[in-house]
Amino acid sequence: MEKEIQFKYLIVNEQDLSWGITVDTVGFQQIIPNADYPPLNHPKKFLFSTDKGRIMDEYQLLYISKGEGSFISQSSKQQLVKEGDLFLLFPGEWHNYKPNILTGWDIYWIGFNGFTIDTQVDNGFFSKQKPIFKVGIINEIEELYKRAIKIAIDQKSGFQQMLAGTINYLL
Repeated sequence: MEKEIQFKYLIVNEQDLSWGITVDTVGFQQIIPNADYPPLNHPKKFLFSTDKGRIMDEYQLLYISKGEGSFISQSSKQQLVKEGDLFLLFPGEWHNYKPNILTGWDIYWIGFNGFTIDTQVDNGFFSKQKPIFKVGIINEIEELYKRAIKIAIDQKSGFQQMLAGTINYLL
């Protein structure tokens, strides 16, 4: 997979919505040490200022496969995030994150919505107060993100359902 940035925006239809989870973006970004963040080629829909942070209308599950940085949200204090960490962004929740200028990072993400994840949050499986999961470097996680990127690019029949399955597996 080519480094730097890869991402794909996806279209969702009514049948996809009834499945319970829909994906609207998936990608990878490599930020080298001493690079500007976010870079100019950051997806415009998700462009933000690290001085101000942002609020999104979707969940995103991010995985740092190399490097480290910082994360803060409305419901959790500023924390170090590093390679092997997954962190979950919540819709309507202010957040901010950025790589350490000395290390940069390689980061994967997948953005999604749906009543399935809403139910999981409502039932306490995921919490805005504990958005970081220290799972470690697991090649299978990185491979799942790479596979999700390929599925999103190819957009073969049933791609939304395949991506929903990938999210459930990651979660």
